[in-house]
Amino acid sequence: MKKIALGIFAISALAVTPAVARVKTPPAQVVAAPAESWTGFYVGATAGYGWGRDGGVSFNDYPPGSFAASFAAGQTPRFVGDTPKGFVGGGQVGYNYQINTNWLVGLEGDFSGTGIKGDGAYFFTLPGAQLNTTVSQSLNWLATVRGRVGYVMDRVLIYGTGGAAFGQVRESFHLDTPIAPITIDGSTSSVRSGWAAGVGGEYKVARNISIKAEWIHYDLGKASTSGPEVVAGVPQTFGLIGTTVTRGDIVRAGISYQFGG
Repeated sequence: MKKIALGIFAISALAVTPAVARVKTPPAQVVAAPAESWTGFYVGATAGYGWGRDGGVSFNDYPPGSFAASFAAGQTPRFVGDTPKGFVGGGQVGYNYQINTNWLVGLEGDFSGTGIKGDGAYFFTLPGAQLNTTVSQSLNWLATVRGRVGYVMDRVLIYGTGGAAFGQVRESFHLDTPIAPITIDGSTSSVRSGWAAGVGGEYKVARNISIKAEWIHYDLGKASTSGPEVVAGVPQTFGLIGTTVTRGDIVRAGISYQFGG
């Protein structure tokens, strides 16, 4: 009887072993990393370099025709360039809204102090007729409020941007001659408004930190200032009007911290 029982146990063990072998441990589930979200407020800082286009002062006379002979002879210049350029640095704040996996819209405001400035000179010299002309132009600060539309590829954002621009512009001109007590001076400082637009790219180095590079073109339009001819300290009823065009380009890099993300 004992032998029969042992035989039955042995057969049962052999039958169960393959069944146990067929039981497999389920594979571990791979959890995908959550997609980056660009939605949220952000603040940051930027730094770069800017240069002006069409920088300089264009001259006209008042009343019209009072400097016609001087213009015709080349004694008084019609235009003197000043080639403004310099460092740009500041901060930014904005909000992005990611519409879907690939598209984003946003609004950004920035303020930058600038060292974009330039000086120019023109010297006319003939026996008995000598005139020196110097001009200066500077953009002390620039602020923009721009919309953004971007294409998102996970951590990468490529965007276009455009909106309003504001800046404080200083301009001046000075004319004198060493052969007579005659001078003409004009200067002005004003806050101008215009537009700005550009393109850029941004990359998330961490969930809440991104770096970017962008190009911005700004145009603050024209402004004029006038100065009378002064002879021996006495202002005359005629003089010159100097007009500047303030437009240029900025290339800069930046870093931002995103709240949320």
